[in-house]
Amino acid sequence: MDQIKSDLNPYVSKFIPNNCANEPCPYMTDSDETDPREIIFKGKNFFVDEIDKEEDGKFRRMIAFQSQCQIQSQVKLRGNGMIDWSYLDFETHKLALIPISYAFSKQKDLNLLMLGSAGQVFSTFIQKSFPRIQVTCIDNDSETFEIAKNNFEAEEKSNNQTKDAYEFISKASNSMYD
Repeated sequence: MDQIKSDLNPYVSKFIPNNCANEPCPYMTDSDETDPREIIFKGKNFFVDEIDKEEDGKFRRMIAFQSQCQIQSQVKLRGNGMIDWSYLDFETHKLALIPISYAFSKQKDLNLLMLGSAGQVFSTFIQKSFPRIQVTCIDNDSETFEIAKNNFEAEEKSNNQTKDAYEFISKASNSMYD
């Protein structure tokens, strides 16, 4: 279904009225996408919504306007509206914790490089879980850092840089990051 929606997105978007309150307009949805939601922030390239999945709880998500079928970041909210940092949603993040945890057990101070911040949910999770790890986030869109700060409790100690990832890597020293 995702492939069909991806193929149809350019055509369906032409039918959405300007200033539509339900943007992005859901179509061809499964039950997951019909849960009550509220858009809490609209930026130039991204929006942030909160969705209430009755059985699983309430979630805050960052989604790019250009690829609305793909969630960039997602956190679970507690009953008081604060982020539940004991919950990590994406399987890729859970798997990435394995080498990070191992490296941390061998060397207490680490410098990690993250290319593409996606709301800084994973980098914030790492910094809350491993306070002695320094994270540098590189993203080509400064809006992601503002969204992270205002909607996802991003850590102030992150070294955030708005740059092209390929350029950054080509100029970075090999010994700078673990």
